[in-house]
Amino acid sequence: MLRTKAKLMEQNIDLQETEGIEKQLNLLDKFKSSFVNIVREQNSENGKREYDLAVCDLLHELPFMKKRKKAAASNN
Repeated sequence: MLRTKAKLMEQNIDLQETEGIEKQLNLLDKFKSSFVNIVREQNSENGKREYDLAVCDLLHELPFMKKRKKAAASNN
C-alpha cells in the first residue's frame, strides 16, 4: 500500500510539474512577438532563435524528458 501511495504521489508531482511548464509555454506562445522583438532590440541578434531556445529549455524540463535523459545516461 505504501508503494502504491508513493507511486501516486510521484505521478501527481510529475503532473503538477508538467502543468506548470505547460502554462509557461502558453505564456511564451502568447507573447512570442513581444519576446522576439525585445530580444532582437537588446542583443541585435535573432530573437526567433532565442525564443526557440527558451521553448527547448522548457521542454527539456518535462518529467518524461528528464526520465528519457536519465535512462540514456545510464545506458552509456
